[in-house]
Amino acid sequence: MKTRTEQEMLRLIVAFAESDNLIRAVLMTGSRVDPQAEPDPFRDFDIVCFVTDVEPFRSRDFVLSSLGETLVVEEPLSGPWPPHDASEEYHNYNVQFADGNRIDIVFRHTDELIRELNNSLLAVLLDKDGRVPALPSPNRSSFAPVPPTESLYWGCCTGFYFTLGSHIPKTIWRRELCAEAFMALVTDKCSRHCGVTG
Repeated sequence: MKTRTEQEMLRLIVAFAESDNLIRAVLMTGSRVDPQAEPDPFRDFDIVCFVTDVEPFRSRDFVLSSLGETLVVEEPLSGPWPPHDASEEYHNYNVQFADGNRIDIVFRHTDELIRELNNSLLAVLLDKDGRVPALPSPNRSSFAPVPPTESLYWGCCTGFYFTLGSHIPKTIWRRELCAEAFMALVTDKCSRHCGVTG
């Protein structure tokens, strides 16, 4: 099977959005928008569709039937480990197509559009109502790390060491801790205390 090109995929995505009156705007984010990102075989299409009603897009067949043959479809909100921002306000699919392309497509209500504009890596694929203002050229500015304050830094350190010195030995002693839980506990401590989100 021939792998569809980037332009072929984008035309397909835009045609899908144009054919559905519920979809009012489509943005692309991520590495395909990043002018500093080196192209590699692992780049997916990070697509955000802004819709007037999210509910119909919870149907896998409704969404994916027009995008191509799929090998694997993940619906994070339906899985056992929902993302940290899981809510009924959106729905998304992570899809591996048979031709090698991958897409992460999210359906959010149009009310969420303004909040998405805080992302500095954006390209407008479709804007039916002129809701998207003129955007600066895509750049990494919104992803630049912000150094923690001194108190936040020390809070992270003490929280991390307390976890290593207290919680971890206790759960190992009790034989309650698997490797995945260990990593989750440690990384959660670091991320929450240092203000890092994934």
